[in-house]
Amino acid sequence: MTLRKKEDNSHLFLLGMTLLFSFLSVLWTISPQNGLVYDDVTLLAEARFSNYADAFSIFPAMSYNDRPVRMLFLKVLNEMFGLSTVPYHLVFVGFHLWNVYLVYRVCEMMLCCIGMEKDRFVYSVIPAAIFGVFPTSLMAVQWISSTCDFQCCNFMLLSAYFYFKLKLNPQYTVQYTIFSLSFYVLSLRCKEMSLAFPVILLVYELAQYLRKRVWQLPWKTLAILNGFMLVYTAMLFAGGQSEVPQDNPYYQSFSPLLMLRNAFRYLCLYFDWNHGGFTYTQFQSSATWGLILFALIFVFSLWLLIFKKRAYLFLSLIAAGGSIVVVLPMVNMQHRLYLYIPSIFLGLTAAVVCMECKRCFSRFSVRLAVLALIPMLYFFNMMPGMVQFRASWLQTCAADQKEWKQLEAMESPVKMTTVYVKGAQEGYNIFFYGPGNALRLLYDDETLITVLVDEFPKEPQAPYLFLEYDDGQIREVKRNQSVDDFLKINLIYPEELVLTDEQLSGEEPVFVGLETAREWEDLQILLNGKSIQYTKGDGFYSFTVPTDLLEVGKDLKVALYSEEAGGKGKEVKILMKG
Repeated sequence: MTLRKKEDNSHLFLLGMTLLFSFLSVLWTISPQNGLVYDDVTLLAEARFSNYADAFSIFPAMSYNDRPVRMLFLKVLNEMFGLSTVPYHLVFVGFHLWNVYLVYRVCEMMLCCIGMEKDRFVYSVIPAAIFGVFPTSLMAVQWISSTCDFQCCNFMLLSAYFYFKLKLNPQYTVQYTIFSLSFYVLSLRCKEMSLAFPVILLVYELAQYLRKRVWQLPWKTLAILNGFMLVYTAMLFAGGQSEVPQDNPYYQSFSPLLMLRNAFRYLCLYFDWNHGGFTYTQFQSSATWGLILFALIFVFSLWLLIFKKRAYLFLSLIAAGGSIVVVLPMVNMQHRLYLYIPSIFLGLTAAVVCMECKRCFSRFSVRLAVLALIPMLYFFNMMPGMVQFRASWLQTCAADQKEWKQLEAMESPVKMTTVYVKGAQEGYNIFFYGPGNALRLLYDDETLITVLVDEFPKEPQAPYLFLEYDDGQIREVKRNQSVDDFLKINLIYPEELVLTDEQLSGEEPVFVGLETAREWEDLQILLNGKSIQYTKGDGFYSFTVPTDLLEVGKDLKVALYSEEAGGKGKEVKILMKG
């Protein structure tokens, strides 16, 4: 009797642990305290008042921040959830867990393609765990404005998934190429972080060649992906990068020394558990452990490459560099947000290190190492810098929510109101950061105009609203919500009617013309309180007075009405004489 060997499913347990601890690492982001902050109001306002039909384009029109997929995604979420932020963050956490699983699946397929089939399921848990649990690279999950980062990551992973599906099932080359290219395009239209993705695929193709000593390249697919990358890169540079001033946070320099310096700074950000800020400011000794570890891995990769002729670890480090190369030219800012995608490839590097350790030390247990790694990664959430980072973020959110509630308690301004805010020109507040968008978003009115002033104007044009801001406190000073100026009749002719018998009997029509202060698409002309048909000319309107309203000694009352302008304007009278 032959006993069937029991299938080892320990990798499923490790994957489940990874998903659980990944969820725990970002659980705090679902808190109601994690509200709208920084760029959120600007991006949500742009999404809310945009049209679906005009939203998407395949190629960029500018060198930075041309991200239509993010705008579409936020527009859908805003229409579903309004300004309630908890559902937004639930969706983001769901996306993050989906990305963690995709990292696992893509790495497993990649290892299978390269030929490292033994224990590939367990090794694939390592990059998924580092990507999903290690806290220094998870800022993309907590911030509504950073949806472009986890979306870019998601579509890039889906592109990789179908690329490796093509490698494993070449009979479906056309279908999988279309899917891979489509998701790559979508990832770029989320954010440019995935720009070098086709080059990273070439790196792993080289790894496969070094193992099997035969090229098995899907040439056409790689040519299409890399060709699109080159065209897209050219269009980014054509979008005005040279016009960015040198003191701008997004100014770029392609000096190799500066790019190496920035790579070092990103490593410091990634490994520094004591840094509670968003960006690199200065070197801190708490990052030393990680820098030493990375240096040892780099030296180990060179030793393997030179003396053992094994290039997998070295190529994995090159791929990690390729994943962050897009932001290395940014001279003035190294942001924690940009570590989300590179964390995948640093995790894959760790997996290759474990493979090499297994080859050198046969008793090395990969499963036990991964079992210990996952909770250890979560432990970094308790480090002082990470605790400070979360506390500082939520404190800023709480201050913004306090200001939002004060505005919600006020009466909504009418359309076309100019809101003058005194005392908000310096420091961070909901008026200064993305001026005006907080009011437009809160009151769902894109016609509002916000002006930050030192002193209120003496003769403002109605409708207007005066607000005074002082250290988080907002006070209404004065408002005039009259819409007369917007619905004003500048000129009406005739100003009086001398009616003839023919006009009174209806045999001869009576025409009235008028000129308005502004034009409105939904304009109605009210005659004695009732809307009438009119003809629009070049800068004027004309209408015929109904016979039943013609009566000597009475007045015709003419007014303008527009929902867009906020209601009804002042009436103008036409005296009728016989």
